[in-house]
Amino acid sequence: MSGGGYDEAIVLGSDAIASALELDPGRALPSCPGWDVAELAAHLGSLYERVGAQVRSRSIGALRVFDPPSSPVGPARVGWLREASRGLIEAFAGTEEDAVAGRWRDRTVTAGFWRRRMAHETVVHRVDVEDALGRAVGLEGDLAADGVGEVLELFVPFSMRKDQWPPAGPLGLVRSDGSEEWWVAPGDDRVDVHRRQPGDLQPGDFARVEAPGAELFLICWGRRRPAGPAVTGSAVLLDQWVSLFGW
Repeated sequence: MSGGGYDEAIVLGSDAIASALELDPGRALPSCPGWDVAELAAHLGSLYERVGAQVRSRSIGALRVFDPPSSPVGPARVGWLREASRGLIEAFAGTEEDAVAGRWRDRTVTAGFWRRRMAHETVVHRVDVEDALGRAVGLEGDLAADGVGEVLELFVPFSMRKDQWPPAGPLGLVRSDGSEEWWVAPGDDRVDVHRRQPGDLQPGDFARVEAPGAELFLICWGRRRPAGPAVTGSAVLLDQWVSLFGW
């Protein structure tokens, strides 16, 4: 993915969320229990501000993701969210992709890392809002597939802390509208991701989902449930993996 593709996802997504905030700030978000549109906007705008500051300053410190959101209340939150989004895009435009921009979890990261991370954060929360309003979102396939890779790289390893870990075998995710394929399996104190199906697996030993990149992205974020002919292999194993998705 290019930086321009990530920027476009941030701009379009934040604008859609700001519009929803104007329309119905108190609308509950079933995919984000306990949040309404206004609370999601506060979360996202605060992230934009903090990440933008990390990128502009080329910080070497960790992002304070658990601090209370610093956002105005009421109608002023709409303009604030849009301004935070613009400020983030400007920060990326003025910084080299490989410039150090703080830490995420246990790793030093760059401005390019944050560009990708904020694009996918925006996309999944745009889906949360549009779903709550009963509106469809057309996710671009290559961006969505890139988001699948990000989930497997960054978030699935944290599933090892959940009570349901580990699943009994690997999960295959196959993009039907592109060439990407991922096989994710529990290893010894790690998660192993492979680009092709291991050759010695039997149908009952794995679960496999073949779907468009956009659908796989939403499955990996726990926003959709795979079903029907797209699913092959072990239904029990699929349930084990699906129970681990969603952050």
